[in-house]
Amino acid sequence: DLSSGSYQFRKVVTNTISDENGNYSLVVLAGLDSITLTPPENSGLATSVVNGLALRADTARDFVLEPQSLLSGVVRDGTGAPISNVQLQINDQASGTAIATLISDVNGGYSVGLANGTYEIDVQHKYGTVTSQPSPTSFYVFPVVENLIISGATTNDISLPFVTLSGTTTDSN
Repeated sequence: DLSSGSYQFRKVVTNTISDENGNYSLVVLAGLDSITLTPPENSGLATSVVNGLALRADTARDFVLEPQSLLSGVVRDGTGAPISNVQLQINDQASGTAIATLISDVNGGYSVGLANGTYEIDVQHKYGTVTSQPSPTSFYVFPVVENLIISGATTNDISLPFVTLSGTTTDSN
């Protein structure tokens, strides 16, 4: 409720590892709305975000870890040439929670295992890294992709609309 003109932002960082039977317990702030589930590495299970929790009191809640669906693609420039060393951040669209951060390879390729759901992708290139194609010294586009629905293996190429500005500069004489 923003009618009072005030807003409170809450972020909780905590973690736990479930026991051999899957039992867990976490202490969080009341009002927590989403939680990120991170399975063991190389388990074939996907990191996923559970939204809409609206925790107001002690609550028992069971979660099911999902198998990964592969998202892959190629980052390209405006001419279609692949671009290396571009950072991609995959976010759960509903909560904005970052699920994965990765860098495009020498062929512009990327791939990541995700839970089925709806995502957005942010891209950026930081000063000091070299790309395989001419590009700005530094750039970011947040988001470059929205409403990306993952429900099984999905390919999504990303086209960065680079253009070249050229001409002549002269002095006023």
